[in-house]
Amino acid sequence: MLAVAVPPVVPGDREAELDLPQAALCRAALDEAVDDACTPRIPHPRNPAVRAALDLLEADPGHPWTLAELADRVYLLRSQLVRAFRTHLGVTPMGHLREARLRAMAVALRTTNASATNRRPTSRAHPDPGAHR
Repeated sequence: MLAVAVPPVVPGDREAELDLPQAALCRAALDEAVDDACTPRIPHPRNPAVRAALDLLEADPGHPWTLAELADRVYLLRSQLVRAFRTHLGVTPMGHLREARLRAMAVALRTTNASATNRRPTSRAHPDPGAHR
């Protein structure tokens, strides 16, 4: 990661406030940090069932995966899949799915003009998020 030392800006020091090269360096460092956070670090476990489950989760993180469905797809019991994930990755399958979804959302927010809050409510029970208060 790029480390940038930024000297303090004294209020009223217009020259320091308008240092565009310094601002560009800070922006580059910030962009690099965000890219780092959005870059998936997908492990490659030796266990073929864990690897197959990871491939499924990473290929379609938006799918409404359940532990039962994922275990069925890799021919394991749910408890075996959870144990294998914890042993090889240190996280549960649903924990890894949450991380994959967060990475996908971070990339989408970074590459589109959409915000995280411009989604319409989908529940008919609570059409307005503030209605239940």
